[in-house]
Amino acid sequence: MTEAMLTDKSLTDTYELVVGLEVHSQLLTKTKLFCACELQFGAPSNTKVCPVCLGLPGSLPVMNKKAFEHCLRIALAFGCTIPEFTYSDRKNYYYPDLPKNYQISQDYCCLGTDGQLELIKTGKHIRIHNIHIEEDAGKLIHPEGSNNASSFVDLNRAGTPLAEIVTMPDFRNLNEIEDYMETLRSLLLYLEASDCKMQEGSLRFEASISVRKRGMETLGKRSEIKNLNSFKAVLKAVQFEYARQIALIENGGEPSQETRLWNENFDASQDRYQEQWAEDLARPAGSRNAEAVPLEKVISILPSDFKGRTRVMRSKEQSADYRYFPEPDLLPIPVSEEWKREIQATLPELPGALMKAYTDKSGPYRLKAYHSEILVKDKELNRYFRALTDLGVKASAAANYAINQILGLIGSKDNKIGSAGDCPITPSDIHALDAALGSGVVTKSMATGKVFLELVNERLSGKNRSVQKIIEDGGFGAQRDEGAIRKACEEAIEKNSKAIEDLKKGKKKARGALIGFVMKQTRGKAPAPLVNQILDELLKPILES
Repeated sequence: MTEAMLTDKSLTDTYELVVGLEVHSQLLTKTKLFCACELQFGAPSNTKVCPVCLGLPGSLPVMNKKAFEHCLRIALAFGCTIPEFTYSDRKNYYYPDLPKNYQISQDYCCLGTDGQLELIKTGKHIRIHNIHIEEDAGKLIHPEGSNNASSFVDLNRAGTPLAEIVTMPDFRNLNEIEDYMETLRSLLLYLEASDCKMQEGSLRFEASISVRKRGMETLGKRSEIKNLNSFKAVLKAVQFEYARQIALIENGGEPSQETRLWNENFDASQDRYQEQWAEDLARPAGSRNAEAVPLEKVISILPSDFKGRTRVMRSKEQSADYRYFPEPDLLPIPVSEEWKREIQATLPELPGALMKAYTDKSGPYRLKAYHSEILVKDKELNRYFRALTDLGVKASAAANYAINQILGLIGSKDNKIGSAGDCPITPSDIHALDAALGSGVVTKSMATGKVFLELVNERLSGKNRSVQKIIEDGGFGAQRDEGAIRKACEEAIEKNSKAIEDLKKGKKKARGALIGFVMKQTRGKAPAPLVNQILDELLKPILES
């Protein structure tokens, strides 16, 4: 996100943004954290429950080993310190969708502490305060309409295994936050610890935001924005809260330590939203009067088309408010060195390391940062790329095939290809296409154009003709008649006088018009090296005259 956070640069020069993130990632298991209930998104309400996840008296939890190992893999991938044993704690609070009136989480002895994550784009290292495993709450359903005085509770999600990843307050701008979210999502997918389906709530963010005068070391009072379920929501909420806190300070106020919610539909240009802000402003003074700044002062320093706002939910709880104590129904879990080594040995190459390897100018790949970033962020596409290089396709060519051809197919309305892993065009097909191109059997424009499209149609229809056969049957082979190509080059020079004049003036790009003319005349079948060779011969006396 490259746009300026505020319209008034003097304010961004004065006030520093400080952000820490908490991420709840649903762990990729078939059953819940402490019982055998199936995890099924979209199942009919309250059909995936049992006495354990309903919190009925006498029921006892049993730790899901797969979930625990997923969380341990994440902690090891972050380079966290892992204790010799870890245990769960009870976090006591009342929510209507929390049937036990407490959550089994971790506080005193988290599974991992003091880790770090290297970001894909910037290379910055973000410190990880802790990673711990906990259960999710249920879901409240609020029917639409003013006549609905009731809400409903769906406990299918209660007991879902989560890894909570808590960073230090290391973020100073939106670009770093976006980079972290994308890097983290890639990491979790590479580890196969979560499916990261944000539309299903598998990856949720909470942002803790404060501001301070630049040069100060003391942190300001923070607002925590809850339940942000998209990258866009996180970035917009941070941007608004940065503006709100600055406007509050500039107006003579002081931010409160509180929990807030994000409303993406808020539009300051509409009367009903202005009235809503005025109502918040008129509330009694105290810990909940956190809107003590006129709306116009906030929106005046945000981009004119900005929509959305944060709104106070409650004063921020401290750890003591939750009355943590060790969970009496679960035994401590020893984490042996042998167990850690076994899991460490299964960790794949991680995004930060891959980015360095791909962009290393002295390494085997030597890719552009742009191409590397696209590959690293998509696990399946990266696997496809590596399969091509393993077959002997040059790294730069393999990256172009993966990004331009394979990625171009994904999500198309004309097929049902959801990822590179689902693509019917195999790496062997692309290897054969690249070999045909390299041997001069077909030109690049024809290989990546008509031949590739015919190959896609062939595979989607379940047919299995080879690339060579497709080239032969379609008449897609390279033009071998040098005389015909020379004639087309002569005609290109004769009919493109402006391009010739531009070349005489040193405008090298004008050559593209000549090449394009030749390719059109030969229907893309003229080998580019031969075309350039003949054009060099024909243009030399013209340009020297």
